[in-house]
Amino acid sequence: MTGGNYEYDEIGQLTQDLYEEIIYINWKVTNKAEEIRINTDTDLMTAKKTIHFDYDPMGKRIAKHVSFENGNITSTFYTLDTQGNCMSIFAYNHIETPPVVSPLITWY
Repeated sequence: MTGGNYEYDEIGQLTQDLYEEIIYINWKVTNKAEEIRINTDTDLMTAKKTIHFDYDPMGKRIAKHVSFENGNITSTFYTLDTQGNCMSIFAYNHIETPPVVSPLITWY
């Protein structure tokens, strides 16, 4: 199903948003986004950036991995408490040597 800038799958989940340059969204069976491909060029079939999400068994996001066309990968990890509240956020750049893990936000 299409609607101008938007495209949906048969159960109504957004799969494409051309205004935001999102060319593909893959959904998990738990209705969480698993992968988003973003294009910043005129070639609509090539993703310039891919975002992949990881979730814990309770469905809370625990990591976001952003892969760029040049091979650079930046990961963001979320540390949760036992109730699922975010306690801290760490960034990891896979290209830097040595790899650097830096705290972005920490709540105590």
